[in-house]
Amino acid sequence: MNTVPPFNAEAEEHVVGACITSANARDSVAEILEPGQLHSTRLAAILDACLHAHDQGRNVDPVILAEQLADEQTVAKMRDLAASMYPAGNVAHHARIVRDHWTRRQLITVGQNIARLGWEPPDPLDQALAEAEQAVYDLTVQHEPGELRHVSETLPHTFQLLDRPGGEITGTPTGLTDLDRATAGLQPGNLVVVAARPGMGKSALALQASLAACRKDTPAALFTLEMSAEEINQRALSALSNVPLMRIRTRNGLTPTDRAALNQAGEHLQRMPLYIDDTVSARVTDIRSRSRRLKQRQPALGLVVVDYLQLMLTDAKHDNRNLEIAAISRGLKLLARELDVPVMALAQLNRNVEGRADKTPILSDLRDSGAIEQDADVVLFIHRDTGEDADPAAHLTIAKHRNGPTDQIRAAWLKDRAMFANLAEGH
Repeated sequence: MNTVPPFNAEAEEHVVGACITSANARDSVAEILEPGQLHSTRLAAILDACLHAHDQGRNVDPVILAEQLADEQTVAKMRDLAASMYPAGNVAHHARIVRDHWTRRQLITVGQNIARLGWEPPDPLDQALAEAEQAVYDLTVQHEPGELRHVSETLPHTFQLLDRPGGEITGTPTGLTDLDRATAGLQPGNLVVVAARPGMGKSALALQASLAACRKDTPAALFTLEMSAEEINQRALSALSNVPLMRIRTRNGLTPTDRAALNQAGEHLQRMPLYIDDTVSARVTDIRSRSRRLKQRQPALGLVVVDYLQLMLTDAKHDNRNLEIAAISRGLKLLARELDVPVMALAQLNRNVEGRADKTPILSDLRDSGAIEQDADVVLFIHRDTGEDADPAAHLTIAKHRNGPTDQIRAAWLKDRAMFANLAEGH
């Protein structure tokens, strides 16, 4: 086996030589390559000096570069490259060659790290598998840098979408007619944050949306960090059978009619493409890898639900909780974009709302981080009055809607079944 790491010395010299003498070359290379991706540390230092000066709007020439470089040998190499007058016309091609060799070197490193995970796996083993998958995925993303595309390259896909059958609902339904009408359904690639005080029905709405998707034969993934799969099943059976949830939990007073309805609901539920993960200590990495694998098995995956955001763990240590929540929020948004599915993340509100006479939530009530509001495409608040003369209906407030209007929707709250329902016309 060849133990020399893969690299192309000629391509590296061509890239650096062209960048010394050409501003256009520097622009092209900066889009494709980073100095640290060169195998030669000396050439990497020269390229870093070139791109740094260029980025600051300064002139780049051998005299200026010589002042920034650390040793005489590097300066001599820079002058030799400048004298060679490498053409800038095909520098992008050479930069891609250099980047490809860097990717191969990284692949070797990733493989070694994965082998180390095999020899000394963390506990549990699932964590090792998730880390290995994430390492390969991260390398794949780094190998595919973004680029500016002319609108003519992106417009055909837009018209392909326009050619699809239209209607009021173009995304994944939630099961609530007025909410679906206001949002056109949960849209692919969107992060939808559902926030409320405890006991307002966040989990109920998330399950309801999951069941609504599954009724349309659209697979849904439900990551529940707060409830067990057993509790989710009980709620789903109650929603599908109309048998009160407490009667299912206590098994007290179940009638033959209830049993028949539950059996029928159970058969229906078993056929639904609903996937539940009740791992308590889930991280963004875990949710991403499991969702990615499910998407491979079920390409029509139409909804990922996380219940709830503040219970998630982060992959890295942060100085404060705000930074952790910001990292989680950003990770969920990237997951929505990567899989092109709506991600519904439930979130708690801070205690500020408790101190106000008007308990209706506002965006500043989102707990722990303003990043949740920034990353979310839709922020939906749930509020129910709890006083004796309170409105029995629930208020669903679309407080942020990146691609549509904000709105307030009323829905019936069916306490005995822990679910929402459409209000009758005129109510």
